[in-house]
Amino acid sequence: MSEQLTHESPTTFRNLWTHTFSSGKVLDAAKAKLTYHTGRRDWWKAKKEETIAKIRSEGINVSESIVEQLGKMGYSTSNNSRGGVSVTIDPELQQDLQETITKISLHEKNMAEYATWIGFLEPMHNDKELSLTHDDYLFFFSAK
Repeated sequence: MSEQLTHESPTTFRNLWTHTFSSGKVLDAAKAKLTYHTGRRDWWKAKKEETIAKIRSEGINVSESIVEQLGKMGYSTSNNSRGGVSVTIDPELQQDLQETITKISLHEKNMAEYATWIGFLEPMHNDKELSLTHDDYLFFFSAK
């Protein structure tokens, strides 16, 4: 390799090296990634429905003010206005719901990206040689 790297260099050797793979092998890897992200998206969708059901059954807290409760019992209070009712959702369940929505969106984005690559790679002959960088390799072949 002719390029010398120094401590100040913003690049590393792994960003300069490439490796050759057949387009068929890269296509198979893209399909595996699409399958993985589809499965994860489906899992998070089920988790979202489960969380919504749990919120509906046990995650809503309703509390009435003391003024409201005394008024219902017939007591007069110095404050004629009613305190009202407060309705809240369990913050932990609300956080769980937000996580499911975020994960679904992430996996759908990844699904679209890998589907695009599949559409690009499928017309190629499976034996076409592709030169992949380290980042390309991680994109297609890294553990999920």
